Amino acid sequence: WPLKPTPFSKAEALVVDTLKRTAGISNTLEISVASFLLKNSLGGVSNATALRELFREAQASSPCIVTIDDLHLLCPATPSPAQASAWSVSHLSATLASEIDAISSSKVQVIATSPSLEALAPQLAAYHRFGRNIIAIGAPSSASERLSVLRTVFAHCESSHGEASKLMDLALERVAEHTHGCTQRDLSRLKSLAASEAFERRGSIATIQADDVQAAAKKLRPSALNNMEVAIPNVSWSDIGGSSAAKSALHDCVDWCLGKNKWIFETFKLSPPKGVLLYGPPGCSKTMLAKALANESKMNFISIKGPEVFSKWVGDSEKAVRDIFRKARAVAPCVVFVDELDGMCGHRGSGGVSDRVISQFLTELDGLPAAMSEKSDSIILVAATNRPENIDGAVLRPGRIDKKVYVGLPDQDEREAIAQLHIRRMPTSPDVTALFVAQRTAHYTGAEVVAVCKEAAFHALERDFSTNAVVLEDVEAALKKIVPRISSKEVEWYQQWARGQR
Repeated sequence: WPLKPTPFSKAEALVVDTLKRTAGISNTLEISVASFLLKNSLGGVSNATALRELFREAQASSPCIVTIDDLHLLCPATPSPAQASAWSVSHLSATLASEIDAISSSKVQVIATSPSLEALAPQLAAYHRFGRNIIAIGAPSSASERLSVLRTVFAHCESSHGEASKLMDLALERVAEHTHGCTQRDLSRLKSLAASEAFERRGSIATIQADDVQAAAKKLRPSALNNMEVAIPNVSWSDIGGSSAAKSALHDCVDWCLGKNKWIFETFKLSPPKGVLLYGPPGCSKTMLAKALANESKMNFISIKGPEVFSKWVGDSEKAVRDIFRKARAVAPCVVFVDELDGMCGHRGSGGVSDRVISQFLTELDGLPAAMSEKSDSIILVAATNRPENIDGAVLRPGRIDKKVYVGLPDQDEREAIAQLHIRRMPTSPDVTALFVAQRTAHYTGAEVVAVCKEAAFHALERDFSTNAVVLEDVEAALKKIVPRISSKEVEWYQQWARGQR
């Protein structure tokens, strides 16, 4: 009986206990791969011989259950360079296969754990051995399941009565809503993180309070994303001046992805968009919008740069694309943000790795679920580019990246909002206002408006290091140094591309 858990999940122990109670079996022989190999190497006994002896002992103690943790490390489909010779691994796999066949008529059962059936040696993955009975153990798929796990983990930390118990349960409900993709082990690790928070705050871990749990939850991330860039930036919508149309489009797309406003799509027989493309001149807050989306939506967030997927090794680039979406599905609902999409999905025709990467990316886009109800496999793609004309047409066709949002130069009100975000943080004279900066920065991008504010502060320090305020002279000097780089022709081209007039 193989168990097929998701990586890093430790729920199989509970399954084994349940099977033992159901079958009325009290004897259990456990094999830990690491200790098994170490013991045999120190004792000078071959692994195959030790395995045969263990099964003799199991038959003598029948009825009995033999549990083998991480069988894929002992009998892998493909031996790694760190393991012994391929012959010895094959011999061990063949020995285990013959022992399983020998106990088919006895009261001895074998339970093994492995990330997948394909990770095992072919003779063990055969249907009449481990291929027939597979128990898939995945991460909790809903907030209610995660809440059940959290209540079990924190059962001894909650107060049995009073306001503290209510606050703790409310905190656990909030954490369960925002821990998408976390396995049972991830959620159990939250207790140790909360204990660390309690010690830092009060110098004791005797009592874990609700605020400790909420603070610890911000440091918790799904173990399936350990090798991905998943740091949620501390950027909110209020930190971005203007871009109201882009904010609204992103907010709506995430809501639709999570199944909200379902009646709209059912009434008009529509499917929600699978992806959003943010395009426009450089320096107009496209990347910051994606960061704010990650922070505000509380969804898992995977961020990559388009050119990062390319590798000099054959097949690695396509594998990188597959791994991104595989991990996104493992921790869904998830936002996948691809910056500089034109660097990854340029026009095909040159052959080579670039064409294969685009083909793999299109395959993954076609496989994205278009959620019509609240479920755990919702994934939304957000991409950004300064050069939309360099992206292959197959990527931008309807049904893949459906929604295209133009993030253009800010108008005067938006420039005022951007300037206000930075001027309020620095001491200024009464005549230096956000409105004044906005009126003097026509045709500036958002990044250039920010640069004017910062340069004015630097000029004030250079003018007089003991100064206590930024004055008009400093702003005028900054405006002479920071000039707009986006011409009116470039802005017109983006607007024409938005209308489909290339």
